[in-house]
Amino acid sequence: MRELYWEEFQKKCCWDEIIDSLVRQAWEVWNSWQLKWNTEEYKLKSKQNKKNWRNGVADGVAKPTHNAGSTNHLKIASDLKRKLGHDPPHSELFMYTHTKNHDGVTFTNEKDRQIHAAYTEKQEKLEAEGVEFEEDKLFYVVVGEEMRELVAKQKQQNEELKEMMNAQQEENIARVGHLEKQLQTTLDLINVFTKQQQ
Repeated sequence: MRELYWEEFQKKCCWDEIIDSLVRQAWEVWNSWQLKWNTEEYKLKSKQNKKNWRNGVADGVAKPTHNAGSTNHLKIASDLKRKLGHDPPHSELFMYTHTKNHDGVTFTNEKDRQIHAAYTEKQEKLEAEGVEFEEDKLFYVVVGEEMRELVAKQKQQNEELKEMMNAQQEENIARVGHLEKQLQTTLDLINVFTKQQQ
């Protein structure tokens, strides 16, 4: 079956015959990845990661967690600083990135509304008591426990992914070394052939 796909691939793509073995090796690497991606272990991990990424929803419409898109929060904070003229505290950044159209009112989900309500409640209580506090520290006290759990879970997933990527990288390095040797051999042969032609 793999040979059939290889033949179809050759019909659709063109390359210099000199690098034919390199292309074939790349094809084999791709096939090895596909074999790994089709294992039950990988499928389960992928399904769990998809669910985690989609805020607990494996299929269907995912609940939004923020409105920042692919822009990271450091960039957003920098843009807000220019716009507002001051460094936005984390609570303000949270409001900006967790309300629809950055309106500060319509939260992207119920959990975000609850976090804001808890923060506001603690803030108002401390202000009423005349207690001085740092906004960022208060925000992290409110979000703290949930964030710590999230960070721990993310850290574990990152470690697993890192191990998998390191194993794949080692495999790729070995293959690249092999391909480089083949390429050098091919280039040496070309040089010999060229000298013979002269």
